[in-house]
Amino acid sequence: MNTKHDEALAHAYKLFRDELALCDCGQPWQGYELVLHLLAIAPYYEHPEKVTQAIGSEGATHLVLSMLTNADLIEHGGGIGGSWLTPKGKWFREVLRSIESWEDFHDGRHTALPPHGGTPCTDDCWATPTD
Repeated sequence: MNTKHDEALAHAYKLFRDELALCDCGQPWQGYELVLHLLAIAPYYEHPEKVTQAIGSEGATHLVLSMLTNADLIEHGGGIGGSWLTPKGKWFREVLRSIESWEDFHDGRHTALPPHGGTPCTDDCWATPTD
């Protein structure tokens, strides 16, 4: 990795592929765009109807929000539909916003090597990308 931005993209790609378990085949950019949209409209308790509208159905909404929760991008209190972003979710949202296109994100530079040599990520990895 050459730059701090390249390192952030490598982290984001690992999160996308491994923690969200999203496949690179088919139409992965649609999953990328949905995740970015969902992170952008958080907190969900302010407008829960936008979440279901973006995803399509109550059942699919529960599955997708559970996936985002399991990746530690969102958290919730009494109901998953009222979730808000975690620090990691805020970090991921900002990195995804910095990407101009799926092709730039999936260009091989960020997909080939794991971030920081493959050692496990810590909470320090989710500091604001511009810090």
